[in-house]
Amino acid sequence: MTRSRFVKISFIISILIQIGFESFGQIGNEWYNSSQSYFKFKIGQKGIYRLNYNTLSNHGIQIDDIDPKTIKIFKNGEEQYIFVSGQDDNRFDKNDFIELYATKNNGSLDVELYKDPANQPNPYQSLFTDTSNYYLTWNDNQSSKRIESYYNNDYTGKTADSYFIAFEFINET
Repeated sequence: MTRSRFVKISFIISILIQIGFESFGQIGNEWYNSSQSYFKFKIGQKGIYRLNYNTLSNHGIQIDDIDPKTIKIFKNGEEQYIFVSGQDDNRFDKNDFIELYATKNNGSLDVELYKDPANQPNPYQSLFTDTSNYYLTWNDNQSSKRIESYYNNDYTGKTADSYFIAFEFINET
């Protein structure tokens, strides 16, 4: 084997090794930015939760300095959809608030503990805790995960449904 061929093969192997290391470099906290501040709060059951001015300021957040359009809330590394009342004036006033639908922790993260995911005893309940951690943060970028207000009281031409079907999973352990 010639020296130039050895150098080419070595170069290709080193590139492949580098690509392999970079593909495994993601560890699940890519959403976290160390230059931002975060407010952690815990949720133990599903529901609609409201964070108002007093709640945030009582926990040490300088809410007067924050543009509400830049507020984001994360759970398990994913940004959540939120409703921010009063964000149009770019200030978080005393009557403004944040609302979000939040859920307790389930077994979705526990599936990684099993060689065969089918062996997980209950995907709806975590082995460790029912409490979910949510993280409120803000930065210079506006969030696109917003729930918009919608109200239409024009019922002309609309008929009421004669029935309603709903499904709910109840885990009795």
